[in-house]
Amino acid sequence: MNDELLIDWVYERYKKQQQGSFDNDRFSFLNTRTKYLFISILSGILIGLSTALLNGLTFLLSSFREGYCKTNFLLDKTACCAVLTDEYECHSFHYWRYEHLYLTAVFIYSSFSIGFALLASLLKVFFFPTVSASGIPEIKATLSGYTLPDAKSFFSLKTLISKTLSICLCVASGLWVGKEGPFVHVASNIAMLVASVFSEISNSNLYSRQILIAAISSGIAASFNAPVGGVLFALEQVTTSSFPSSLTGSIWYEFLCSAFSVVTLQLLRSWQPGAGFLSYVSLERYWTYLDLLPFIFISILCGFLGSVLVRLYMKTLEKYSSSSKGYSICSVGFLSFMTCFISVPALLDYGILYNPTELFFQVSNSCSPSSASILCEVQPWITSLVLFASAIVGLLFTGLTYGMQIPGGILTPSLAIGACLGRCIGTILRSNFPSLAGSTVYAIVGATAFLSATTRLTISLVVIIYELTGAFTVVLPLMLATLLSRWISNFINPFSIYDSWLHLKKVPYFPISDADTISSFNFDLPMTPNEKIHKLPLHRCTINQMECAIKQSAHPYIAVVKDRTEYFVGLISREKLGKLLDTSAMDQDLFTQVSSNLHPEEQSLSSVDLTFSLSNYLYPATFTLSYNTPPVLVLKMFREMGITVVVLLRRGKLHAIITKLDILEQAIALRNHANIPSQVQINTDA
Repeated sequence: MNDELLIDWVYERYKKQQQGSFDNDRFSFLNTRTKYLFISILSGILIGLSTALLNGLTFLLSSFREGYCKTNFLLDKTACCAVLTDEYECHSFHYWRYEHLYLTAVFIYSSFSIGFALLASLLKVFFFPTVSASGIPEIKATLSGYTLPDAKSFFSLKTLISKTLSICLCVASGLWVGKEGPFVHVASNIAMLVASVFSEISNSNLYSRQILIAAISSGIAASFNAPVGGVLFALEQVTTSSFPSSLTGSIWYEFLCSAFSVVTLQLLRSWQPGAGFLSYVSLERYWTYLDLLPFIFISILCGFLGSVLVRLYMKTLEKYSSSSKGYSICSVGFLSFMTCFISVPALLDYGILYNPTELFFQVSNSCSPSSASILCEVQPWITSLVLFASAIVGLLFTGLTYGMQIPGGILTPSLAIGACLGRCIGTILRSNFPSLAGSTVYAIVGATAFLSATTRLTISLVVIIYELTGAFTVVLPLMLATLLSRWISNFINPFSIYDSWLHLKKVPYFPISDADTISSFNFDLPMTPNEKIHKLPLHRCTINQMECAIKQSAHPYIAVVKDRTEYFVGLISREKLGKLLDTSAMDQDLFTQVSSNLHPEEQSLSSVDLTFSLSNYLYPATFTLSYNTPPVLVLKMFREMGITVVVLLRRGKLHAIITKLDILEQAIALRNHANIPSQVQINTDA
C-alpha cells in the first residue's frame, strides 16, 4: 500500500477553510455554492437523459432476440405492441418463434444473446478494463479517502461511453446482471465531467467527493424512480465508509440532483401509462400478524442464501482474476450459452426465467384475468416448484456472472431471486391458508430480504422498495425482513458483496465500522515506537539533518521536537521534507548572502551547517493523544474523523505514532489468519 493514496479529511477541511471559498465569496455571483447548484442541476438532467437512453437501447437490443418491429425497426417490443387487438395479440411485432421453425427461432435467440455477451466481454477485456462489474466498490473506496490508481480513466468520457454500451449489451444478452448498479458508475462519470468545468471543484478531494455523493443518489434515483431512496442510499454508503459525516453537508444538492434526474426521466416517458413505477404491486390481501411467522422464515432463508451468493461470487472472482484474457472471454461465452439453454424453453412456453428485470416484474405482480403464465394457470405446487427452481438457478448464474466482472450489477438479480423465494412460500401457504396475505406481498418481502443480505442495505432499501412498488402497507414487514436477513448474513459472512471485492483486491478500506465491538477483545493497535521515529529540531534544523532523516527513516512522517529537548511539537511528512530539500526555497536568500565570499569548496561545506526553522512546514492535521488512550477511541477517531495519523505522547514526549495505513495492513493480516472472531473482522457495514 502507498500512504499517499489515503486522504486525510481533516487536512482537506483545513485547506478548505484556508481558501474560505464558501464564506469569503458568498456575495460574488459565481461562488462555490452557485457552482454546486449548477453542477447538481445539470448533472441531474443529464443523468435522467442517460437513463432514458440506456433503457431504450437495452430494450431495443433485447427485443432483437425475439424479433423486430414491422412498422419501425427502431422500436422495441413494448413500444411496438403498445396497441393490442381484442385478443391481446400484437400483429406489429415479427416474432421469430411464430414466423420460423422452433430450432431456427432458438438459434436466432441464442446467437443474439451470446453475441451481445461476447461483445461486452471483448470491450472490457481488451479495450476498457475500467467498465468491469458495477463500479460501486471502487466508488465506496473513493469516498473512504482512497485514491484509485486509475482514477483518471475510471472517471472519464471514454469510460462513460463504453460503460453505457457494455451495460446495454450485457443486460440485453439475458445474463443474470442488472443495469441499476452500474448506472451509479455512469452517473458518477457524468457528474465528474460536468464538475470538470470548474477546476476548483474537480481538483479538490473534498469537493469532488461531495459531488460524487450527489451522483450516487441521482443514479439510484433514476434507476429505481426513487428520489428519496437514492439520497438515503448515498448517505448509507457514506456512513459505511470513513468519509466523515461532518463533511456530508451536501444533502440538499443530493436531493436536488436526484429530483432533477427523476423529473427529467418522467417527462421523457410521460406518454407511457404507469411509468411512475417499475412494478406497481396490486395487493390481493393486506397482511396481518398471522403472516409475521412466514415473513420471519423468508427473511432467515434469504439471509442464508444471500450469504451463499456472496461466497459463490468470491470463489468465482478469485479464479477469474488469475485467468488469461482468452479464458475469460470463453467463460463468458459458455455462461451465456448455458443461460440461453436454461431460459429458451421456458421463454417459448410460459415467459418465466426471461431475465432478472422481467422476472421480478412478473413475480411481484398479482394474477389478472388476462394473465397467461405459469404463475397463474397451473396448480400451486407446480408454480412453487418452478419459482424455487428459478431462484436456485438465478442464484447460481448471478454468482458466476457477477464474479466474472462483466459490466453489470447485483441489485436487480437479487430482487428477482428473493421475489421468487418469497412468492414460492407465499403460494404454498396461500393454497392451504386462504386468510393469509397475497403471494405478491411475500414476493416483495423476499426481494427486500435477499437484497439486504447481499448488499447489507437497510433504511435506503426499504424506501427504495416502497417507491419502486408503491406498496406502502408492507413497510413494516420490509423493515423486519431487512433486519433479520442482515443479521443472519452478518453471522455467516461479515462481508457484503461490495466489501468482498475490496477485501479480495486489498483496497485500503477502513476495516471496522463500530469499534465498540472489539472493546472486549485483546486488540493491540499497530504503532511505530519512539525509537524508530527520526526526530528533527524545530528552529535549528540543518540540511544535513534533513537529508539523514530522509535516508535513514522509512516512516511516512518525521517528528519535530523542541530544540535540545525531546518534547514533541509536530510532524512533517517525508513528502514535504523531500520537496524542501529539492527546491531549497527556504534557504536560498540566506545561503546566497552567507556564501557569496566563500570558495566553492567552503560553500558546499557551509550549506549543511546553516540552520532553519520548520515551524511553517509542520503537518497541520496532527492529532495527539495520551499513550494510554483506549484503542476503541483511537479507532473511532480514525473512522469518524477521517484522519490518517495519530501521535501518542507520554508526559509531552513522543511515545509512538499510529497511521491509518498501519491499521489497514494489520486488518488484512487479521483477516487472512483469522486471529479475531468473524464478527469483528472487517465488517464495514455493521
